Amino acid sequence: MTLAILIAIITLAIVLVLELDTLQRRQARAARVSSVKKLLSANQRDNQGNLHRIRARLSAPLGKGGSLDNLELFLSKDPGRREFARIVDRNRFNRYLEEDTREMIDTYMAQFTDEEAPNWAPEYVSTVRALFDAVKKDFLILSGVPAELTFMSVPSFGNFSIIENIQLALEDFANTWIPRNEISFSYIPDRKGVRYFLTESWRFQLRLDALDTSWKRLVASLYNLSIDSNWILATRYHPSLQTELNELIILFLSATIHWRGVDLLARIATADGELGMHWIPKLSYYKNIPELSGYTSDEEPTIFIARVNLGYTLRDVGTQTWLNQRKDWLTDYFNSFFSGIESSDIKPSGNVSRELFEWRTAKLKATAIHDINSKIVLEHKFGSRGIYGVRDLALLRANLFVDF
Repeated sequence: MTLAILIAIITLAIVLVLELDTLQRRQARAARVSSVKKLLSANQRDNQGNLHRIRARLSAPLGKGGSLDNLELFLSKDPGRREFARIVDRNRFNRYLEEDTREMIDTYMAQFTDEEAPNWAPEYVSTVRALFDAVKKDFLILSGVPAELTFMSVPSFGNFSIIENIQLALEDFANTWIPRNEISFSYIPDRKGVRYFLTESWRFQLRLDALDTSWKRLVASLYNLSIDSNWILATRYHPSLQTELNELIILFLSATIHWRGVDLLARIATADGELGMHWIPKLSYYKNIPELSGYTSDEEPTIFIARVNLGYTLRDVGTQTWLNQRKDWLTDYFNSFFSGIESSDIKPSGNVSRELFEWRTAKLKATAIHDINSKIVLEHKFGSRGIYGVRDLALLRANLFVDF
């Protein structure tokens, strides 16, 4: 009798343990499915921790009613006309024109001093300036560039940059995701496991590819803006518009370069030896520029020896052809480019933080890329026939030697 009771108790204990284990595994599976869906699903409408939604935010300036879309719409209007010729365009433009922008148009009109300009110029140029202000604000927030990197006024709002949003999304994912064969009772969030899962996930790769495409299209739109005839007309009466556009392109290019070197898992706790995650899109590289040498612009004579490759979108035949036809020009350009920099531009010095130095390096690369792209876009509109210009500069070698 006692033995039977003991067996019954043991059996009940085993059943309870099995049921508890089954319940925990069921809960772990539900948590795993939920966290993956939250991060990667294209159906998450209001979830800020979703990569699809983050891409939508990045693409917003180009979307209908976005700041860049509104500026492009206005530039499609005949400059000599006060209103759009078509009612549908007039209604659409007025619908997206914000009150702050209207006030800035009035402010800029009051500042217009060219007495020889045609009577339509003050309002036209002032509207372009005000609309471009909205573009600058959006792009500077999205890129997350440090204020120390530019003469432009970087907004100090609580909006996170795209890079920060990705890191926050992955942090949230790591805190809720439970790998297979683990249960919530015993699992401790593991950076290594998160990295392994994400690198093996084709959906994660797809989301990052989509983000890169958005970066690429936004940069292309800025370049195309620079060759728009009505934009050029506005810069004739307000030349600093083009200076600001060039700076904005360089800053946004800097962000696209910088985020490839950022640890996407930076907000996830790590044990010693656990690596982060860096994402680089699939690019082709132009490798025919020979080794460069000369003197930097330092007061103390300093020799540089450098080697660079230029990255462009995979299968971008137009950019590849353009580069192949200008090997000698590119060689002369980069010799001149490195002759114009100082040692501190490519070698950390002083009290500059590592992050700021990395941003400066990205901007240095972006400046060189911009000089090249500004010539390519004059011959090929970016985005047409898959042409997007140079997108990366690989600094394979950069040695400095003080010349005694």
